[in-house]
Amino acid sequence: PLYKSLLEELEEFSKSNKGKVSACKWIEVDSKKLTITIKAIPAKEDFEQILDIQRIVEFYSK
Repeated sequence: PLYKSLLEELEEFSKSNKGKVSACKWIEVDSKKLTITIKAIPAKEDFEQILDIQRIVEFYSK
């Protein structure tokens, strides 16, 4: 019952948001099979500008 409910919600979300939500180019999502495949290791430029990777690396290297 809970699993079925989650599947129904996912299906409804997928239909109502088709074309609005997209995964990264290095991730492949199959909502019908409920699988996610990592196709490549993300490059630095794949991250959004919100995330400053260099500052994170500098912080943890101290």
